[in-house]
Amino acid sequence: MKSRSKSLVELVDQSDYYFNDPIEFDEKALRKSWKEDTPNMVGSIKQVLDSLEDWNSDTLQETMKSFMEENDLGFGKVMKPVRLALCGTINGPSLFSIMELIGKDASIRRIKHALDHL
Repeated sequence: MKSRSKSLVELVDQSDYYFNDPIEFDEKALRKSWKEDTPNMVGSIKQVLDSLEDWNSDTLQETMKSFMEENDLGFGKVMKPVRLALCGTINGPSLFSIMELIGKDASIRRIKHALDHL
């Protein structure tokens, strides 16, 4: 984030999702990554994530990788919508680190909110 931020204000804006659920979603990112079939896929991911006992970046990464392989889905098709649901944008640091830091409850809540509102 530091290399992307040109000011302290930008740094605060770019890190808001660590502390607050997204209120708005980046419109350009939404048009680009949230398609007609996205809610079903993200809903399936939510179910898989909800069943996890061990919530850390390594487990999350392996779980998502397995989901993509089992469903023959590419990285961008899966990760961009999930990042959008969690952060309100498709840009940022490691999604798995974000998920670990904000925790399971917040991650699931944010995904559910996106499914209900997008």
